[in-house]
Amino acid sequence: MEGGIRRGKRLCAITEAACTDSQSGELLGTKNPHPPATKLRDTEDEMNKAILGIRDLNNQLQALEKRLDSVKESKAAADQCAELRKRARTIEEELIQVNATAQEDEANYPTKLNSKLGYLSGVTDSADTAPTRAELEAFAELSKQVQAELNKWHEVLSKDLPALNDSMRKQEIAVVGTWHAQEQR
Repeated sequence: MEGGIRRGKRLCAITEAACTDSQSGELLGTKNPHPPATKLRDTEDEMNKAILGIRDLNNQLQALEKRLDSVKESKAAADQCAELRKRARTIEEELIQVNATAQEDEANYPTKLNSKLGYLSGVTDSADTAPTRAELEAFAELSKQVQAELNKWHEVLSKDLPALNDSMRKQEIAVVGTWHAQEQR
C-alpha cells in the first residue's frame, strides 16, 4: 500500500486491458509495436509537399507551353513540357482526388491516398489506445503506395526536369524549377 491508496481488482483489470493488443489479447509489454504518430504525420507531410511541388511545376509548365506555342522552333520543347506535365499529373492523381472541388464531391470520385491517410490519422488520433493491428496494416500498405508515388515524383525531379532544362538551355529558353525540388532531394 503506497500513500494510503490500494490498487483494487477492478483497476488491475482496466490497466491490463489497456496494455493488451485488441486483436490478439497478448500483453504488449515495453516494446511499442505501432508506428509513432510522427510517422503518419511525416508521411502525410511529405505527400502534401509533393502535391504542392507537382502543382507548382504544372503551373510553370503550362505558362511555358503557352509561350513556346507561339514560336515554331520551340515545338520540341513544348512537347517535352506537355509530356512532363502528363507524368506529374498522373502522380498527382494517385496522391489526391483532383476532380473533387467540394467536400461533397469526395463521394462521387474514388478515394485517393491523401484521404485514406487523413482518415487513418483521424481514427488513430481519436483513440485512447494504441492502434489496432488492422490500423497498423492499413498504415503499412498506404505507406508503400505513397512511397511508390513519391519515388516517381523524385525521379521526375532528378531526371525528367533536368533533361527538359538541358534541352531548353540548348534552345536558349529559360529553365523551369520548383521550389519544392531542393527540399525533396
